[in-house]
Amino acid sequence: MKQSSKQNRKTSFQIGKVRGDLRGKIWYLTYLENGKRLRPKIGPDKEEARQMAARNNSQIESHTHSVFNFDPVGIDDLQQRWLNHHEPVLRSSLQTIRRYRAAITRMLSMWNALMNVTGPPNTP
Repeated sequence: MKQSSKQNRKTSFQIGKVRGDLRGKIWYLTYLENGKRLRPKIGPDKEEARQMAARNNSQIESHTHSVFNFDPVGIDDLQQRWLNHHEPVLRSSLQTIRRYRAAITRMLSMWNALMNVTGPPNTP
């Protein structure tokens, strides 16, 4: 007796500490990072899901952050990182960096003025 193609299709796989699950037509990865269960959505391609699972498993084993995890960064720190990236990496001129710094400072002052008038977002 023949089995249908749906019964033959595997709906999950395991690569190290990362499990891939098919829900509907979308693949999800499931793993623990720093004691938190993460379940990022990958997409409909099983091979892409397997590659992401392998990458995440290697990052978990080497105790580095996975692709789907990040550390929150303050606006001032982000601004400084971005400006520091421009001079040595992108080789921007000092004048260009000064213009960027002035534009960012102006934007942040306008944002702070707006927040003082209207209050932070999502507050009654």
